[in-house]
Amino acid sequence: MKKQWMEEALRRASDYGFEALEVYAESGSHFSVKVFEGDIDTFNLATSAGVSVRGIADGKMGYAFTEILETEADLETLLKSCRDNAAINESELEPVLYRPSAETSYKEVERTPSTFFETSPAEKTKALIDLESEMLAQFPLISKINYNLYSEGRGRVEIRNTLGLDLAYESDLAYMVFAPIVRQGEETRNEHKFGLMRRFDPELLRSVAAEAAQASVAMLGASPVPSGTYRVALRYDAAVSLFEAMVSIFSAEAVEKGLSALKGKLGERIASEYLSIVENPHLKDGPASAPFDSEGVPTQLKRVVDQGVLTTFFHNLRTAAKSGVAATGNGFRGSYKSSVGISPTNFYIEPGQSSADGLLQGIGAGLLITAFDGLHAGLNAISGDFSLSARGFQIEDGKVGRPVTQITAAGNFFELLKGIRVVANDLKFESVGGNSAFGAPSLDVGVLSISGS
Repeated sequence: MKKQWMEEALRRASDYGFEALEVYAESGSHFSVKVFEGDIDTFNLATSAGVSVRGIADGKMGYAFTEILETEADLETLLKSCRDNAAINESELEPVLYRPSAETSYKEVERTPSTFFETSPAEKTKALIDLESEMLAQFPLISKINYNLYSEGRGRVEIRNTLGLDLAYESDLAYMVFAPIVRQGEETRNEHKFGLMRRFDPELLRSVAAEAAQASVAMLGASPVPSGTYRVALRYDAAVSLFEAMVSIFSAEAVEKGLSALKGKLGERIASEYLSIVENPHLKDGPASAPFDSEGVPTQLKRVVDQGVLTTFFHNLRTAAKSGVAATGNGFRGSYKSSVGISPTNFYIEPGQSSADGLLQGIGAGLLITAFDGLHAGLNAISGDFSLSARGFQIEDGKVGRPVTQITAAGNFFELLKGIRVVANDLKFESVGGNSAFGAPSLDVGVLSISGS
């Protein structure tokens, strides 16, 4: 968006009856390609841009957005729409925009300079096609490559308001997902791997693809274990999926609506003393690092759970005002078209001192769960109760043993947090989406009920 239009919108705020006005602009570019059986399956190369305004008029908040703001008429339409929206807003919530003070500061986010945009889309597409051929030749058990995707994007956010806010931030991200199907006789297995990158390098693609192929081959011959109670470890990827599915319990909005079992538990022990959960928006090369949220509030490092004790919830300006606390820098939008919600940036379980091998040795005999399925159907995010299809490996003599599948793990998420005995040092970010990224190391979670054969 041209800066003069932002300035003009703010200058005209009072003409349209606004007591305060915010202009939020987004722009960016995105490229993704998915290859299947030696050909392009999907190809997307696009740019996007949009503007939204939020304005307070007569004690009510109005909203409006547009993809086009280039003329006087565009600006007039946008501001009038925002004012009309405020007039019909029946919300009883106190409207608020961020007013920075003289002490307000924003921490710079460190990033290794990315170079993936220097390689052309054609070269990237060819690299993925070549990768498919290489993996089929290297792993004879691969019958088909179900998913071979590369995606990258860069974006810029600008926020200005009539209360003194004037911010801009640029970010970029690239990743790949690889999922082969391996076959042995009538049996097939399909595991996937996810990899983040700061440069486009065919060797990085190969390492992710080879890891996915090896993981799929390792699951051949999997079968259930007898039903019973087992000592259980969650590998980092299974831990991330369960952790991400429960993230809403840390939202002040969910607490406010009675949708979080953590309501009223600030300052209390909710987990094992070995567990600390961190939100670090300033993590170097973090996939969701950002100096400020979508309201212009400075982001901040938070130990949300510190050695088992719940210390804070995630707040935007509205929930913070209602609770009488400071905003935590978690007021994020899905895009310029959406309203402000609540979400974390880089949110992860802090790694411990033990190696993953050491964690397994400490268990001796049990199960290593590497994946959960059916999280949306088999997990109640309010009560924390879960009954989830799972797969992984037996732990035999402190080492990874035979593959296991067709089992169901049942328990309660809050009890699982309390039962954590060891946190490994193999932290990995396994999920990125919107303004958030989720990571975890492997965990010894004590005992779970397993239904199998």
